[in-house]
Amino acid sequence: MNKTIVYQSDNLIVTCYNPDKPRLMVSYDRRRLDRPGFPPPNPSKYFRKNDLAFLTIYSAHNDWFLSPDLPDLRKRLSDFTRPYAHITGIGYSMGGYGVLLLARETRVKQVVLVSPQSSVIPAHVPFETRYLQEAAKLDPTLDTLAVNPRKGLRGCLLFDPTHRIDTQHANRITGLFPNIRRVPLPFGGHPAMQVISEVNMYHKVQQELLRQRIRPAEFLRIHKQARRQSPHYQAQLARYLADRAARPAKSAP
Repeated sequence: MNKTIVYQSDNLIVTCYNPDKPRLMVSYDRRRLDRPGFPPPNPSKYFRKNDLAFLTIYSAHNDWFLSPDLPDLRKRLSDFTRPYAHITGIGYSMGGYGVLLLARETRVKQVVLVSPQSSVIPAHVPFETRYLQEAAKLDPTLDTLAVNPRKGLRGCLLFDPTHRIDTQHANRITGLFPNIRRVPLPFGGHPAMQVISEVNMYHKVQQELLRQRIRPAEFLRIHKQARRQSPHYQAQLARYLADRAARPAKSAP
């Protein structure tokens, strides 16, 4: 597999596999508990087989790509992505934030965001309390996602509607990017495709990513098919029903 290092620093590494193909898939790193350092390279064999260039953007830290190198990365990505005819971006959690943060520079036409954050800076999203230690180390001025969102960006935002904080991020993102459709995957967890991955149906998601225009309804269909076989889904549903049954009944007016 041909590859080229597009950008590299102590904080970020960007690699493109099969860069000579006309269509490009951009994938972003996610938050990992086993930091520090870059994760091992993991180029997608599926996209290679289907004649796509595949760009991976990895961070050495759980920093939501808000490193001092971000301005240099923006310029390099803008130059590199210019020749591609059609670009799709995908990211999970921290990676979903990265997709939106760098949407202009990567020139993505459509995106798939899985349980993304709209920010982790407390002053911007006071409801986000999961990543306060990591957020305290970041420069708030680099969090420009809400300052100048890319107009016209379309795609899907997959989230678990039973997850309160992820739902708040979904609402904020679709307010900023009105052409991104919310796709609720109940009891999918964080990230919301746990049910799909658990029953080895991610290849169906990859098939949808190959389309020139992705379909929100297809992700719903895949999730509904996967949940019939998913122990995770059944366990979360049972817990939800038990919690609901234990709530005190509302008295009649």
